[in-house]
Amino acid sequence: SPPPLLPNRCWRRERKEAPRLLPAHERFHQRFILLDEDLKRMMWNIAQRAGSPLRSAFRRSLVRVLPIRALSKQPSANLRPDDLGIPLTEVQADVLDPSVFYKALSSHGVEFYTGVPNSICKDFLNYVEHVHDPKKFMVTANEGAAISAAAGYHLATGTVPLTFCNTTEFGNGINPLLSLADPGVYGIPLILLAGWRGEPGHRDERHHIPAGKGMEGLLAAMNIPSAVLPDFREGAEEALAQAVAMVKEKNTPFVFLVKRDTFAEFAQPESEIKDDATMTREEVIRAIMAGVGTWDLIVANGGYTSRVLYQEREQSDRRHEQDFLTVGSIGHVNSIALGAAMAKPTRKVFCIDGDSAALMHLGAMASIGMRAPKNLVHILFNNGMRRESDAQTNSPGGDNIDFPGIAKGCGYKVVRRAKRLDEVREAMDEARRVDGPVLIEIPHRLGVSKTLGRPSLSMQHNKMQVQRFMEH
Repeated sequence: SPPPLLPNRCWRRERKEAPRLLPAHERFHQRFILLDEDLKRMMWNIAQRAGSPLRSAFRRSLVRVLPIRALSKQPSANLRPDDLGIPLTEVQADVLDPSVFYKALSSHGVEFYTGVPNSICKDFLNYVEHVHDPKKFMVTANEGAAISAAAGYHLATGTVPLTFCNTTEFGNGINPLLSLADPGVYGIPLILLAGWRGEPGHRDERHHIPAGKGMEGLLAAMNIPSAVLPDFREGAEEALAQAVAMVKEKNTPFVFLVKRDTFAEFAQPESEIKDDATMTREEVIRAIMAGVGTWDLIVANGGYTSRVLYQEREQSDRRHEQDFLTVGSIGHVNSIALGAAMAKPTRKVFCIDGDSAALMHLGAMASIGMRAPKNLVHILFNNGMRRESDAQTNSPGGDNIDFPGIAKGCGYKVVRRAKRLDEVREAMDEARRVDGPVLIEIPHRLGVSKTLGRPSLSMQHNKMQVQRFMEH
């Protein structure tokens, strides 16, 4: 194997000679052996390690190497980049037009779209939602439900469906991928677009990094073929054609990892976003903070909710020790609160949840009702959208779901719906007096302050602060 790559992207020989940049085709020979199963990974690594003038060219050439199946196991000494169709000219950065990729999918008979929105794929998904038959575009509560619905659609029609998610929440779909869609089980052909959060070598929020770093290895361990979606028209079309041919031939799922800024921007028409609530998220959180006692614990959902709560504490010069900011684990915040309430029955635990987060694992509400902790107050924010950063309006939740009715059916002792600030204050006062579990549903307006920052408190420090607080 060749010596390691230096930070200045040059190869250093064993002798103490000056480092030099090898021609692209020599680097191509020395670094990799052309095995069919390694072609995609080979070209990806070259694209990552190539110098600036070649990186884009190699990335654009990725898809041109994929069809090659007749290459020798050992690279020929006369093999040149031109033999593989690899251009060596600098190119401008590309973005993939959502309409182009949508038309390519339609040309291969893909007609059913289902999954969980994510910020990386939102421009493509918003375009599909805008132009596609609404009866064949469905946002599901979690990734496992999406893969299962796609499997059902394939069973009924024989077509290849498309599902979407991000890599951080990909784990929710592992069960049906392995026990339903796997070629050794039922063999369900489907295409999965996974927004690649925590991509190695790129800055991202801490909770995205473990899943992003291990995504390629996880897919390999699951024996699911995958590739990075090219960000230019010819590459995307050819990669998609090969992926569709593979899933049809082998009856297997295929995952496209979608890097940030792959898709060109598509603005969702404002008229399609309904917002009838009167309260802002900041106003509601301030009212909740005013109703929480000194020794009460708050377990807050991730995203904007935790960020607003952190900022309100900072602005009021109050400590964060009674706030557990659940940055990751979307859909599990109410279970975290349940465990804390069971461990400390003399302390009130306020869980600030979200409508779509609660729907992801709705069974947790049944567990809360069954255990019936008297000290648990479940506050559910409802803005009718999965996540505002995803800008997806066709989501389960909003006025379509009777959360108070669900809570009552699960065994909650008290349920309330507060549409105004005075109602929020009254509900908080009542929650402190009565035995729970209590559910308070609070509709609020979309959007947050443009100056909203992110917590500077590390997750480990937040955990230690809360643990010390709960020991008293």
